[in-house]
Amino acid sequence: FRNTGGGSLEFGEPTSEDSWLQAVGAQEVDGVLEVDYVIDREGLAPGAYVGTLLVPSDNANTGRATIVIRAGETGERDMPTQYVMLLDEQAAEALRERRPISDVARFLTRGQALGDGRQAFTIAGVEPGRYVLVSGSDMDNDGFACGAFEACGAHLDADREFVVIEIDGEAPRDVGGVDVEVDFIPPDVETLMRGEAHPLRLAPGEIPLP
Repeated sequence: FRNTGGGSLEFGEPTSEDSWLQAVGAQEVDGVLEVDYVIDREGLAPGAYVGTLLVPSDNANTGRATIVIRAGETGERDMPTQYVMLLDEQAAEALRERRPISDVARFLTRGQALGDGRQAFTIAGVEPGRYVLVSGSDMDNDGFACGAFEACGAHLDADREFVVIEIDGEAPRDVGGVDVEVDFIPPDVETLMRGEAHPLRLAPGEIPLP
């Protein structure tokens, strides 16, 4: 937690309203409040959970930090279910510039787990056009893929630019067999700006799902 405004700010005691999330300590270093917390998955049904750490301050504002976890027996550690999407080039340009995408994916399917952290997919019946391929999870079920802490990736070239998939002719065809590098989105835009950017170089939570 950090004071992004002017003047001084005194932080209060961190808390959480979620039974599985508990703040256990905090220390302020160079104006940044570092909060230690523990997670108790015992008794949680399998699935994704979103919790919030709360830090009050002497100016009556409360800072919030979102914590996303998964619970349940997973066996081998696989990537969360991926939504594999074909977006038009206009949407790709918005991703490059970290602008919100207003339109949902033109074509979408769900990845099928193969184990070893891999998933396979085929998008059937893609109409002629030019597309970029993006893949992302929606662990908190908010209707957006590639949110903070979620797994996200794209079909990129060696220079980390989108590879354009072109469907020629008049007949639709299937798209599959494409390699997609997937990693977890950093929790905030500041992390991205420091050069620790995700391969997509986009702000979190900006790909709406249908």
